[in-house]
Amino acid sequence: MKEKLPAFLFMLAIPLSIVLYLKVEAASGSEIVALLSAVACYLVVFFLLALFFNSRAKDADGKAVSALDNLFAEKKTKAELAREQILRKQKELEAKKASENKPNP
Repeated sequence: MKEKLPAFLFMLAIPLSIVLYLKVEAASGSEIVALLSAVACYLVVFFLLALFFNSRAKDADGKAVSALDNLFAEKKTKAELAREQILRKQKELEAKKASENKPNP
């Protein structure tokens, strides 16, 4: 669902731009100005969505994650956290063994 959220929000810009087009055309009497304002509305919505949905943050492991990953993240159970900790320790032990098994020149 979170992957589709920007598309849904961008689709909401369609009726907004139509209303904006009609209001600007009625106020200014120029179709060109109204068209430019509707296109500008799309661009503003696009850049705001890109700014919000493409922002990157770092998680505990230093990997880049989307700002929405934290918003829609499910709480991890204690078993999942313990399993991740065990896997992390196994990787550390394997790296330590690999460094000990290297022949010294």
